[in-house]
This record gives sequence, C-alpha cells and structure tokens, in this order.
Amino acid sequence: MTDWRGEVGIQPWLEALSGESLCQTLRMREIAEQICETYGLTLAELRGPSPLRIYAFPRFEFYYRAMQETHHSTVAIGRWCGGRDHTSVLHGCDRYALMNNLAPARGRVPRSRVYEKKGKRRALARAVDANVI
Repeated sequence: MTDWRGEVGIQPWLEALSGESLCQTLRMREIAEQICETYGLTLAELRGPSPLRIYAFPRFEFYYRAMQETHHSTVAIGRWCGGRDHTSVLHGCDRYALMNNLAPARGRVPRSRVYEKKGKRRALARAVDANVI
C-alpha cells in the first residue's frame, strides 16, 4: 500500500501522529497494567463486559486515574476500556471518588442526583450535600 507521496508502508502515517497522543495511549495501558497487577486481573477482564464488583471497582479506579493522569476525553477512555459510553466513565469516576474520599476527577463537581427506588430516596452524592467534597 502506498501513501500520498508514493512511499510504501505506514511509517509516514506513524510520523504524522502526534507524539503526545501516542504517549497518552501508552500511558493508559500502563495505568491499566498497574491496576491489573494490584487486583490480580488480566487486561481482558478489566476491559471486559462483566458488571461484577471484582471487575467494576478496579475499572472505576482506571477511569479515575485515566481522567486525572491523561488528557483523554471520557469518550476516548470509555472506548479504550471495552467500548463503554462516556457516562459510564463519569459514573465510575464519581463512585471511585466517593468511595475513597477523593476530590472529583479533573475538578468535576458531581451533581447531587436523587434516585427513586422502591419509594425510598437516596442521594448518589451525599458527600456533596454534606460538604465533604
């Protein structure tokens, strides 16, 4: 396959890639590998579709750390982590921050959302209402 200059291969396209975006993608992989090592998971399990807690909570940590340590959008983080929606990434970041008494990712202030479930009101972000965050 030839490129627009008539050269063969993908080298010109690789050179055209911004070094930062390539570095950021490698950084997300490093973060995921650290989390997998900590929790004893494989990369496929972390990025997989399972909603079980043993996979979900490490995934939430990945979302939070990827938001804090890289410049990727929530869409890019969700796509990298198994094709998830950006709202899944936001929810995971909020949950991880609340569970560990951390500041919201990238200065994000989670809305105080109240859910109705079986007639009982419960706030997702009670910490915001109690001025903990």
